[in-house]
Amino acid sequence: LAVGRPPLHGATEFISWTWEMVNDGYDVVGWSPDGQSILVTNPERLASSVLPFYFRRSQYSSWVRALNAYGFRKIGVGRWQHPCFQRGKPELLKQIQRKAAGGRPA
Repeated sequence: LAVGRPPLHGATEFISWTWEMVNDGYDVVGWSPDGQSILVTNPERLASSVLPFYFRRSQYSSWVRALNAYGFRKIGVGRWQHPCFQRGKPELLKQIQRKAAGGRPA
């Protein structure tokens, strides 16, 4: 269970555990062929069989909401992209930060 393990690569817990999950070889979540985005092939099975091993909340919608909070963009059905979340480049993960709450300019 990832919950309770320290984050990796200087990233936040959510980003670190999402990285582990995407790289762990599940058939319901992984990398797009070009390694530039997360690809979810079965949201229901991801929520019931995979998310509970990595996150306290296993709802798919909660995980997607967190992706959005960290600046991931939905680029297609079951696909999310962030310029610093790329296959084989864990050194970029620490650059992914949660967006400030509120959305108003300072």
